[in-house]
Amino acid sequence: MGTHTCRLSLLLTVLQAYGAQEESQLSLCWMYVSAAKTMCQTLGYHRESSYRNDTPEVAQSKRHAFYGLYAIDKNLSLVLGRSSNFNDNDIDAEPFMLSSDPGQWPWDVYTHICYRFARIQGDTYDQLYSASATKHSQYKRSCFVEELSARIINLREELQLLDPSGAYYSEVLQMAKESADFIVYAVLSVVYRAETRFYDTVEISSRCYDASRKSLESHLQCSIGLRTCSIYQKIGYVKNTLLIPSFTPYLVVFTHAIATANDRDLKLLEDTVESLAYFQDCSPGSSRLYFICKSFLNTAETLIASRKSFNGLEQHEDGSLVFTTKPIATASDRQTVCHEIPAAWNGSVFPGAAGTEGSLDLDTFSFWTNWLGSTESVADVLR
Repeated sequence: MGTHTCRLSLLLTVLQAYGAQEESQLSLCWMYVSAAKTMCQTLGYHRESSYRNDTPEVAQSKRHAFYGLYAIDKNLSLVLGRSSNFNDNDIDAEPFMLSSDPGQWPWDVYTHICYRFARIQGDTYDQLYSASATKHSQYKRSCFVEELSARIINLREELQLLDPSGAYYSEVLQMAKESADFIVYAVLSVVYRAETRFYDTVEISSRCYDASRKSLESHLQCSIGLRTCSIYQKIGYVKNTLLIPSFTPYLVVFTHAIATANDRDLKLLEDTVESLAYFQDCSPGSSRLYFICKSFLNTAETLIASRKSFNGLEQHEDGSLVFTTKPIATASDRQTVCHEIPAAWNGSVFPGAAGTEGSLDLDTFSFWTNWLGSTESVADVLR
């Protein structure tokens, strides 16, 4: 295959990857990204030396293509629980240069921040959720959590300094900036969730809980702002923000709500479901997301109203929740949960840690171990 033909094939595959991502077909998107990465490597896009003989326009185009794929891949690595196709140790190509055009410059800065955030997502999987990560000592795991969370917080602060007012389509960039918190805190909750080994215990730290609440609260703020926007902006938010991160924040707040009978948590779940109802017609993925969250809300309302409790749930003074090894539910609890959780949810719906398939076992509540130890996107697993 000639170089020109390979470039055309790469462009087509990149477009297919973006299309699959927009349709929430993440496994299909992963397949396209994997194929495109092989083409990029063949063309040498990962090496800075391959750009030396290019015109500035051609080099910029190639860098955009390469790092656009890179960002998708790193996000998919975390939400699907798979090792990234892009080995950072083998990449020395720089991202595209920032434009001197005042209207384009803020967009370029935002995109560069997205690339760096994508690397954090990839590192989160590698250091906390990969097969090799299960061998880390608790000390090493804690060090990774502190480092990754600091990088996320610092990058968020950098994004907050970006002024979109002079950018082309400034209102779109402003919305992208505001909605970024939903993804940022979702990934942060995934990082904090990994503070303990999943097979030893299931623990929700106070930091994980706080990050989860902030993620959902950010979505609520965005949904209010989108009430007066066009249908195209709503669809853009659903495809580019709402269906991108993992399901962890909602599950964390749900679990905290039924464990503590917290009215504040229940109100957040109710508000989230109400907001999702507004977006449910935007795509099949948003419809599925509304259905699943509504089902969890029904479960939480029933359990809290019946004042049922589960053996094995402990709340510490710092606000963290701990599930002791294989907590069990009483017979009446199982009936309540079975009644509220749709029968159509079979074992394939609940993924295990780092993307492996799990099962719903109400006798041991491995449900929490599976879901809270997972990084998967709800749009991909609830299919």
